[in-house]
Amino acid sequence: MNYIKLNESDLVNLVGRVLSEVKRDEDFSEFSPEYHYVSVGLIPNKFKPDEIGTVFFNGPVFNQSEYKPSEHGGDVIFMGPLGEFRFNEKVVNYKGKSPYVFGRDLIPSYYDILAPLMKPKEVVIPTNSSEFNAIEINEALKQAFKEYWKPETEEFTSGIRGIHTIGEKSGSDVDWSIMNYFDTKSEVKTLINQKWEEEGSGDKIEWLSSVFRDDENFLNKLLKIQWNSIKNGVENEDRALENLINTLMETGIEFTYEVYSPGHKKDRYDATDLKLSVEGKRPVTIQIKPYNKTEELPNGDTKVYTYGMRDSYKDKSGLDYILYNNGDNFIMYRNRNYEVVPDTNGREVIHKDKPSKTK
Repeated sequence: MNYIKLNESDLVNLVGRVLSEVKRDEDFSEFSPEYHYVSVGLIPNKFKPDEIGTVFFNGPVFNQSEYKPSEHGGDVIFMGPLGEFRFNEKVVNYKGKSPYVFGRDLIPSYYDILAPLMKPKEVVIPTNSSEFNAIEINEALKQAFKEYWKPETEEFTSGIRGIHTIGEKSGSDVDWSIMNYFDTKSEVKTLINQKWEEEGSGDKIEWLSSVFRDDENFLNKLLKIQWNSIKNGVENEDRALENLINTLMETGIEFTYEVYSPGHKKDRYDATDLKLSVEGKRPVTIQIKPYNKTEELPNGDTKVYTYGMRDSYKDKSGLDYILYNNGDNFIMYRNRNYEVVPDTNGREVIHKDKPSKTK
């Protein structure tokens, strides 16, 4: 495989010369704007060059733009070789060429897709890449497990259900397959690419489809890696829900709740794990995170040691609360007035408000 190595200044110059605009999708709607990109341009963070600073969604025509901010607000969808990226319009920037978002506004799954393209102080661009991207992995899964592939619905994204499920591992009825996360885990993609380099031949997608379908040992290896990556989050969300329900039941408050399970659009696009409705009050939505400990700061703020926290959650207008859970205990804050500590990869966040609820 041949590569072109660029340092940070070269990359900035390259981006400035060749970035072009994404193209409107044929099914474009002002109420649900979709654009097609042919490549993604990355600029490192100026002060942390090993992290993503800016992401550009580039189209096929030099210096021509079909992007137009919607008058209706809401989400903007970019579709292309690396898959679908959906953003609230408030975080999409546009100055007449390519639309772009800042690295700090990427949700964890998007950052995981793009991060492997980054190198400290340099970016490596494959000129003849045969590595699998997210779309190819998902297409191979779709072909290998046709009878288990479910199309997109009004509430759920498309994906595999009913085989190698989260529920089988967690003892629940969740039928969303662990394999649906293969396109987000860098270790899984590395093993797939290594196997392709050593054993692959013919059509890439057909080959990978046959591997998923026929190589049980290899598939089980990938499943084990992927489950180890997501199980703590799954188990923590279940425990948090149990804690919240028990706390409300002790108060005698009448309530109902709706859990947005893996694969639900509310979970994927709106960062919402749970909607809670208390009689006589407006329903509230909650994002669940783990926490290890909290620290009271001299100025009265509280530092929470967590995982995967994002400043961009504050841009989710429909998200009301962040609930941090640890075993039998939880802390809940309004989704406002906090800051993720730089250089902690979402592991430390400072809340300036007092918690709304604790246990």
